[in-house]
Amino acid sequence: MKKVVLIILHNLSFSSQNRVRISQHSRVLAVMKKALTVGEPIDHHRIAASTCWALMSSSQKAKGRLKSAGFVERFETIMKLHTEEDRNIPLYHLEAAFELLNS
Repeated sequence: MKKVVLIILHNLSFSSQNRVRISQHSRVLAVMKKALTVGEPIDHHRIAASTCWALMSSSQKAKGRLKSAGFVERFETIMKLHTEEDRNIPLYHLEAAFELLNS
């Protein structure tokens, strides 16, 4: 069920009209932050990272909201975890979202 919710949020976040609205809802941010915690499946990490990237691209308000909500620390933790595990998992989504968040 949670993966379906993440996929729906992911698809909605690519619409420029929805970016600021989605990033302003604390429940949506809570779901995405939970998906970026240690112990969640890697698919949830990828979908949440891609959603964050979509929200931040061309929306400074959404980018600021994600920064203030503590997503930088979540991305750092998850990226560190996956690089330490060294399972040859592609981290493109995580790296792209992290770079955009820090730019």
